[in-house]
Formats: sequence, C-alpha cells, structure tokens
Amino acid sequence: MLFFRFFSILFITTSLCYGQKNTADSIVQPKDTFYMENQLKNPELNGVHIKKYDPRIAGLYSAVLPGLGQAYNKKYLKIPLIYVGFIGLYYQVNRYNNDYQTHRKGLLYAVSNNSFADATATYAINGREFTEVNLRNRVNNSRRERDYWIIIGSVFYLLNIVDAHIDAHLREFDVNEKLKLTVDPSLSQSLNSMQAGFSFTLHFQ
Repeated sequence: MLFFRFFSILFITTSLCYGQKNTADSIVQPKDTFYMENQLKNPELNGVHIKKYDPRIAGLYSAVLPGLGQAYNKKYLKIPLIYVGFIGLYYQVNRYNNDYQTHRKGLLYAVSNNSFADATATYAINGREFTEVNLRNRVNNSRRERDYWIIIGSVFYLLNIVDAHIDAHLREFDVNEKLKLTVDPSLSQSLNSMQAGFSFTLHFQ
C-alpha cells in the first residue's frame, strides 16, 4: 500500500510536467496578439505576430474544465495524461467508498442485532468472517483510504490549474524560429590577469 501511494503521488506530480515540446506557432494575428514592430533591427523579423497567452484565462479554463487551459496553451499531449490521472483517482475513491459503505452497514446491522454477544463472535460479510474489532478496523481503514484519495484528487485538480497558469507564462518566451540564442565559453585577458566566463550570442537566421 505504501508503494502504491508513492507511485500514485509520483505519477500525479510528473504527469503534468510531461509532454513538453517545442513547436512554432502559426504566424497569424488572432484576437489576443500583440505586434512587434521595429523592435529588432533585422528586417526579416520586423512585423512578426506573436500569440500572447493570458495566464489568468488559462487558469480559469482549467478550473472550469480540467485540460481546457492546456488546450488553450496548445499543450495537447497533457490533456490525456490529466484525464488518465482523474480516472485513476476516481477508481480509488469509488473502490474504498464502496468498501467503507458495505462494511459500515454490516457493522451497524450486526451491532443492532447483538451478533457480537462475546469477543469471539463473528459476522460474515461477502464470505469473510469478522469479529467486532476486525470489522471496526476495516471500516476505519476504508474511510481513511477514501479520504486520502479525495485529498490527492483535490491536489491534482489544483495542480492542473497551476500548470495551465505557469505554462501560459512560459509560452510568452516562445518568440520565433529565426531567433537563436547560444552560450559559449569565453576567455578575456587584460594586462595583469585573465578571466574566464560565458558569452551569450543572439543569432538572426
């Protein structure tokens, strides 16, 4: 059970981070665009239309419908991962809730009919014999596991919103394929010393 919990948490925290890929957006001017005019001296880049993504809109979309904010950000590969996560979470919540309800009803029925007259008395549920102590423990464990998965589902829902919001911020840095930034080691020498560092070069292709 501990391994399964760890695997589930690991899947939830990594599923939203998977599926990143670099794609060039279509150079068109939709409604929510801004216009780069004479900001770069290279004539090939003047007048490039760049789509602007609003983080608030992306977060709101994912809050209304999980995955919609990712579609707004054009991160389509994340959408099936989100719904696979929600389906798995629903399965776990439903599984433990059914187990809790079944054994809780059995416990209430057995207690009301005085089925546990002594400590060794048992009551059968789905073909299994339970003493009163064992049955109470089963009810408590099922309720605890159900509540645990509900909390995990709530965190996963919030991560879906946060992911869309942050992704919209990061998408603003996707400018154009014609821009290329390279980082190279550099070495500068003065009269009395020599200094090593890095140089950043912006290329116009």
